[in-house]
Amino acid sequence: REGALPPELTSTCYGFNTTAFQNTNSMTDAWVEGHLCEPWRPEMHGLHISSGDNRGVPKVRSELHLRLRMVRPGKVWFSYSVNVDQSPEAADACPWLNGDTGSVATWRCVDGTVANTSYGCNEHRGRSLCPSNFPRMCGQPNQCAGGLAFCCSVDCAAFGGPRLCPASGGLQVLVCHNTRVRRCQPMPIRALPFKDRFYVSSQLSWVWAYIDVPEGWAEIVFVYLRDGAVAGEDRALIGEVGWEGTSLADTSCSACPIGKQSVAGSDRCSSCEDGQVFHVPTGQCKACAPNHYALPGMTTCLPRPVCTGVDYAAVFGECKASGKRDKHFEWLDPRVCEGGINLPPAHA
Repeated sequence: REGALPPELTSTCYGFNTTAFQNTNSMTDAWVEGHLCEPWRPEMHGLHISSGDNRGVPKVRSELHLRLRMVRPGKVWFSYSVNVDQSPEAADACPWLNGDTGSVATWRCVDGTVANTSYGCNEHRGRSLCPSNFPRMCGQPNQCAGGLAFCCSVDCAAFGGPRLCPASGGLQVLVCHNTRVRRCQPMPIRALPFKDRFYVSSQLSWVWAYIDVPEGWAEIVFVYLRDGAVAGEDRALIGEVGWEGTSLADTSCSACPIGKQSVAGSDRCSSCEDGQVFHVPTGQCKACAPNHYALPGMTTCLPRPVCTGVDYAAVFGECKASGKRDKHFEWLDPRVCEGGINLPPAHA
């Protein structure tokens, strides 16, 4: 649709405020929501969603969010096109885009030497590859190795996003989960030999990507990142987006919990009605015998007691000009008794 995102999608953007960074030396303060940037938006013809026109800010992070509840392991698929760096080889000089060293606690330094600690690359022009236990090279350093380490175990969101080549950018896709803390995992969306590059700088023709999503709540985040000027059109496009696993198929039925039932073809379970109890052998609700009752949540039917004076209450009307008011009687709700006495007559 022109002018509005589909209801399943939301978007925001963050621009790098150089003045804020100079004043505070804080990356958290430097990335400002809405600063000189545009979020993802539909193209005028409505066929694609664009990462926005962000040529007015030197560094940008524009995010498109899709939140899903997977009732079983499923997939998300989408078509995309990226035109940031016109040549796919533009990022080859940045080895961290090709993965990690493949070894635990093994860093490769910029001058080609190997170190067993992050500190070990401080005197060798920095890090070119992270170890397999901290495989993500982030855009900004963390607190390790004297504040010079760029490697992270899972997500670089708190450290400026993934580290780009200078004057580079592209599309990254994250799958995020909220357990005790929010965890986001970058997904490889490029075919070999680029499977370990977690952002795509150039993909001029439309291609499809497929992502496995586990059961539970998940958020798919399409991130457009840029660091400095680029040679291409400075945008990413998302075309069709689809998913499976958010509802149970007719062939994937599961039993209702004890005390609830469902009718054929229903996608939900419901409690038994008044006068019914759950029958475990059949898995269905069963009506009570005559002169017996059951309230919602009860597991057995009980004999109806004889009605007595404790089963009804008086109800008074508004006062009249004569100084009197009407009085009548009603059975207490729910009424489970039968027979016995009748309600007293109404009177003033």
